[in-house]
Formats: sequence, C-alpha cells, structure tokens
Amino acid sequence: MTRKIQQLSDPSLRVSYLEAGQGAPLVLLHGVGMNAEAWFPQIEVLSRRFRVIALDMPGHGESSGFRHAATLKDYVQWLAAFLRTQPERSFAVAGHSMGALITAGLAIDYPQLVNHAIVISGVYKRSPEAREAVVKRALELASGDVCLDAPLDRWFSTGRHEQPLRNKVGAWLQQVNLDATPGLTRRLPRAIGFTPIAGMKCSVRCW
Repeated sequence: MTRKIQQLSDPSLRVSYLEAGQGAPLVLLHGVGMNAEAWFPQIEVLSRRFRVIALDMPGHGESSGFRHAATLKDYVQWLAAFLRTQPERSFAVAGHSMGALITAGLAIDYPQLVNHAIVISGVYKRSPEAREAVVKRALELASGDVCLDAPLDRWFSTGRHEQPLRNKVGAWLQQVNLDATPGLTRRLPRAIGFTPIAGMKCSVRCW
C-alpha cells in the first residue's frame, strides 16, 4: 500500500490517497470526519482483485481543503477532476455516508466516469426530524460547541473490544481541519439534510 499525492489545477487542491493492488480501478470515499485509513480492512481484501484508490476528502487526512463554503456539487466536481488525472477512463466508485452522496452525485453528473456506483449508508429522503438533527449536529460542529463523544457513542458500544477502534476514530475526528472545510459546516449540512439527489434521475443502471 502506497500513499500518493495528486495536485489538481481546477480546483486548485492537493489530493492525498492510498493505492494498493492491480486490476480494474476501485475508488473508495470515506465519510465526514474520517480519512482513507478508515478503509484499511477493505483495502487489504479488495486489493487482491482491484487497483484500489482510497481518497482523503478535502480537509481530511492529508488532502487540502476548499477555501470557500463548498456545496455538494463542489465535492462531486473535485472527485471528477481527480479521476481525470488517472490513466483509466471509467471507475467503480464506492462511498460511505458523505462519500456516498458524492458517489451518487458523480454517477448523475459524470456518468461517463462511472461503471459501478456503490452507495453505502447514503442519505435518501430524510424525514423532517432527521434533517433537523443532521443540521443541528453540523451547526454544533461549525461553532466548535461539540462533544466528540456524542458521535462515538452512536457508532460504538462500550465493549472493551471496540475501544481501540473508537480511540482511533476519535483521533481522526479531532484531526479534521474545519477551517479548510467550510462547506461541511455551513452550507453543505443543509444540502445533506435536504438531499436533492433523491429527486434526480441517473442513467447508470442499478441492480
């Protein structure tokens, strides 16, 4: 497994990613607060059959972040710009949570770049209550008035066997550069809550 850096010109951002294996390309995109290392177990297995490319989203891991209040569309364009730097013409793309929204957006706006889209724990037609809960948590994050134990308590049990992973994920959350991800904490949370993707049509075949 190798960590690589790709400098984009438009948008002018540095993309850090992990690469492993050979074969057809498979792109992995994590959720908010995580980084490419969150895919370690999957990379180990999938790299036996694919060229796996696990990206750090803007402002996460070692990737630089947007300098403006980015929207979901900005993140989709960022991913498309990165894929165009690669030698392949079409990719399988798998995203989790926020990464799932970007994956779905890519399949809708850039179908020529996507041969398979895997949406994991993606948002679809949230209820009004669920949308408000997402927005509330995002605004708390933006203000800095947030306790990292809250998301960790949702994701992990109190069992001792989960504590090492909980601690690692907690460290990742603390490393997110909020100044470099303004869209995540200002305009984008509203977009995530509303999920405009839910009403769009996509030419990518599903099964």
